[in-house]
Amino acid sequence: SVFGPWEVATGVRDLLSPFWHAANRALAGGEIVVPRTPLKRELVYSRDVAAAIAWLLTWVEPHFRVYNISAPFDWSGALERWCETLAQGLPGVSWRVAAEGEIPNVWNHDERPRARQSVRRLVGDLGFMPRFGPLGAFTDYLEWLRAYGRG
Repeated sequence: SVFGPWEVATGVRDLLSPFWHAANRALAGGEIVVPRTPLKRELVYSRDVAAAIAWLLTWVEPHFRVYNISAPFDWSGALERWCETLAQGLPGVSWRVAAEGEIPNVWNHDERPRARQSVRRLVGDLGFMPRFGPLGAFTDYLEWLRAYGRG
């Protein structure tokens, strides 16, 4: 699941990330209410996806293998950590976990856990390693939001 800078509501993508929804609620001054069930999926920051694609496009030797573009970092509690980053970095932002039976205003879209993708070929064949784990991604994304605002 990709999230980060330049994730915008164009109508082309069916589902925008919960990180996008939380950021837009924060920028609009609304309270962020996240689901009680934690996000159970592998995440990758948009800048890492862009860098991996650029790396693949400029590779001299043709590659006909499939490469997973993902980030082998621990993303557990990521949505809550993102909301905390927003609350610390933007004035007036508040967030909380939905009460029992309450409907959140930021959704995980799919509660089912997803299998992790291996980046072994990407790292081994091409020497590419994603740079952004949760802390770096959230810090960078907050800076981007401050500069460019709503997506």
